[in-house]
Amino acid sequence: MKRINSIKIAVVTVVAAIGLIGFAWAPKSEMQTVKTIKTPAKIIKGKDKVAGYKSWTKVSKSNFVMDSVVSTACAAA
Repeated sequence: MKRINSIKIAVVTVVAAIGLIGFAWAPKSEMQTVKTIKTPAKIIKGKDKVAGYKSWTKVSKSNFVMDSVVSTACAAA
């Protein structure tokens, strides 16, 4: 009985170690990096296009959810 418990403990330890090593070597997303990145110029240039969005004319009185196929068709090519 002690041998079975020892094997279970060894297997759990090895799996946990592999998981931690994998987590440490996994690629990090931009939100997880310590480095700050500069805002791309195309985003800075586009700010003036949406600067006064709160004063734009509303086309409906209430919000609604669009079908994803329709909203994709409205996106820029």
